[in-house]
Amino acid sequence: MIKQLNLPGLFKLKLLLIALLLIGCSSENDPKEDEMAQNAMIEIISENNTTIDFGQVVQGAALTKQFEIKNTGSIDLIISNITTPAAFTVNQNAVTVSPSATVVVEVTFSPETMSAISGDLIIISNAISGENSLLLSGIGTSNIFEGDVILRSQQEIDDFGALGYIEITGNLYIGDASSPSITDLTALSNLEATNGLDIKYNPQLSSLQGLENLAIENRLVLVANNLIENYNVLSGISNTLSILQIAQHPNLNDLSAFENMTSLGYLFFSNNDLITDLSVFLNLTTIINKLEITNNVSLTNLDGLTNVIHVGNTISISFNEQLSSYCGLVNLIQTQGLQFISFVEMRYNRYNPSGASAIINQCEKAVADGVYDGFIRIGDTSARDYFISKNYTTIDGELAIVSGADTTGLTNTLTNITGDLFISSITSTDLNGLENLTAVGANIYVNNCSNLTDFCALNNVINSGNFNTLSVSNNAYNPSVSDFNSGNCSL
Repeated sequence: MIKQLNLPGLFKLKLLLIALLLIGCSSENDPKEDEMAQNAMIEIISENNTTIDFGQVVQGAALTKQFEIKNTGSIDLIISNITTPAAFTVNQNAVTVSPSATVVVEVTFSPETMSAISGDLIIISNAISGENSLLLSGIGTSNIFEGDVILRSQQEIDDFGALGYIEITGNLYIGDASSPSITDLTALSNLEATNGLDIKYNPQLSSLQGLENLAIENRLVLVANNLIENYNVLSGISNTLSILQIAQHPNLNDLSAFENMTSLGYLFFSNNDLITDLSVFLNLTTIINKLEITNNVSLTNLDGLTNVIHVGNTISISFNEQLSSYCGLVNLIQTQGLQFISFVEMRYNRYNPSGASAIINQCEKAVADGVYDGFIRIGDTSARDYFISKNYTTIDGELAIVSGADTTGLTNTLTNITGDLFISSITSTDLNGLENLTAVGANIYVNNCSNLTDFCALNNVINSGNFNTLSVSNNAYNPSVSDFNSGNCSL
């Protein structure tokens, strides 16, 4: 008897075998895939993935760089600590990073010694694989900068300030005449000392905040910082400088930053439009080299120099159009002696004494508007044009017109000279421009003008007799007074 096969039972058995086979295959999966499915993994991303080099950093300063930590696993990466070698710190050392996420860590190098420093940054976490360390290296260098520092732009100010230097052995130069851009010096607040400081041509700079801690040992030059009203931030100025130059300040109205000066090698004070006196220098006793005061349109007196008893070189005082008192120099002249005081020609001040003796005899003088007081020498066309621009009607002194100049336009307003008139070695053929001159209080000299043949511009003054004597020689034509009176003023 033949038995029939139980087909439904065989089908069930076949399904059972297939299921067992699938289970077996599943248990043989790649262990790495299984690992990823159940664990956190760490990846460090930095400049070159294994190291961060900070290079040279000034002792006491700090430099910060970044690196990234990425979780390449499938569960949270839990970082419990990040350890660093000495002189290195991180901004966070405990953080949780989600799967596929990245966290940025900042690491800062702050050397306290001048030496090379390196070591491993180590990340302690629940990661089962991946790099967990990073080599950090840097060199601590001196916080004293050797030599001069020149900063021409705001970017250079900021970059140098970030380096952290506290001292400059040379001079610090701030500014650029050709392309001024500096507006803020606060990045330099770490600086404590410099040999010299030059701040020049900074028309947009309104404050020196950032230099409040700076000691200035030897040299201070302040030029064309148009918005500056005072330099009181500079509290560390030495009272003995080799150079003090203060120039081209339309808004400077307070000089108290300089009140402790006792000795200067060179004092140059020019084009400070609002300054009326120099009383801030009452403690100053010595100027080793030169004193120069020029183009200060509001300056009326020099009383602030009354305690100066020595100037080693020349004194130049000119183009201070309201300056009428030199009494502050009397003590200097009397102490040092007339023979040791050397004045460069004083001109275009309100009062222009001829030298030390004149100051002793009369240290101040009231001079009326429209009057030029003292001796004036015109030696080129620019000097002539400047004189004409002032519209003087009278010269209370002497006028000399010499080689390089001519007389054109000189008496547009000028009618009277109380002293001598000198004309020498000019190349003109005539004296046109002196027609309105009606009086010369002393003598008229016209000499050594090889082309001069026409003196007719002097007719008014010669024929009126408002002069003492006429001396004419070595010209192309040499007329006498009688020649003028006869109408023979030219060839």
